[in-house]
Amino acid sequence: MFLKLEKEDYYKVKKLYSHMNYYLEIISTIEKKSGLIFVDDEKNPQTACIYNNQHNFYITGKATNKTFNENLSKYILNDICSSMVETDCLDFYIHFSDMDSWEEEIKNIFGQHYVSRINWRYYQFDTERSNIKVELPEGYLLKKIDAELLNRKDLKNIEKIIEWTSTEGWLNQEDFLNNGFGFCIITGQNIVSWCLADYVISNRCEIGIETDEDYRRKGFASIVVSACVKHCLSIGIDHIGWRCFESNIGSRKTAEKVGFKLLKNFAPFFGWFNSFDNYLVHAYDNYCNANYKQSSKLYEKAFELIEINSEKVNISRICNNNNKFWFYFNAARAYAHCNNIDLSISKLRQSFKTGLSKDMVLQDNTFKILNDITEFTELINKNR
Repeated sequence: MFLKLEKEDYYKVKKLYSHMNYYLEIISTIEKKSGLIFVDDEKNPQTACIYNNQHNFYITGKATNKTFNENLSKYILNDICSSMVETDCLDFYIHFSDMDSWEEEIKNIFGQHYVSRINWRYYQFDTERSNIKVELPEGYLLKKIDAELLNRKDLKNIEKIIEWTSTEGWLNQEDFLNNGFGFCIITGQNIVSWCLADYVISNRCEIGIETDEDYRRKGFASIVVSACVKHCLSIGIDHIGWRCFESNIGSRKTAEKVGFKLLKNFAPFFGWFNSFDNYLVHAYDNYCNANYKQSSKLYEKAFELIEINSEKVNISRICNNNNKFWFYFNAARAYAHCNNIDLSISKLRQSFKTGLSKDMVLQDNTFKILNDITEFTELINKNR
């Protein structure tokens, strides 16, 4: 079976997720009765999927539950993806239990909607670090995020903070003000850096950080995080978590500087709701990782949608008429790396038709293998 649990029954999956409790969002969803929970059996669930109505899915339990998996696939691909493609929530992450054999099943669930693993880190604050300093340069103020601050529409970046207080682990702004916390640094009418709780459950919380682009690499992130940590410890919250991408060096350095220690590495699957953008994102990711054959295959999937004038192309957040040439260009590079001369030239031809300049080709060493190919030379000369 495949059922959507009623909110009053969310507690029934708590045991299934007990070995994933480092994800505070799971506990928050169950206790606050937010998000959606799908199960195979209403009375005695053996397989479950939590969806937070935004970016995150959490799957656990019996992985070989064919009926559940097939119906979950239909619901995600036909209902969730379709409803999310025109929102600002672009990508998703599928977290799963390490104790169950979910990896291949997740690939099957998403089928042609390509997903891949992405490395994350989970940090926890080292409470032995008692000497927490919060010192600001002259002209900057540290402010706790409260109702008065949220009404300051004159402040740059206040809208980002307002959005945060109504999403993530919060039912609404009132829920955040009653149960959450956050701090920000202000100079003039600019909020330069802010740190807020995503989830708070008993003596545990997870926090997140953002800094205005104009004020990065100036130490403000570590200051505002330190303020949040100091507040946590003062109210008895001694399990303070922090999630970030493995590739986010800045976030990692900030966490470690303040006193967070790496607790766990994990690698959920990720994708984009719009299948066209999803192909482009993964094609580029595979290219960057020198998986040129897979990259070219994914570009072809995207180009097929262009050929049929799919609506998913028209609402793309990545590709438009001004940059479409670049995707053909990068596909040509992928084919060149695979020594597929004909398809490389074919994609270059498409790229020239959509705006490619010959200088981009001539300056790219990838195409040196084409220099002695007559068709390539003619193509370059034609587009001088």
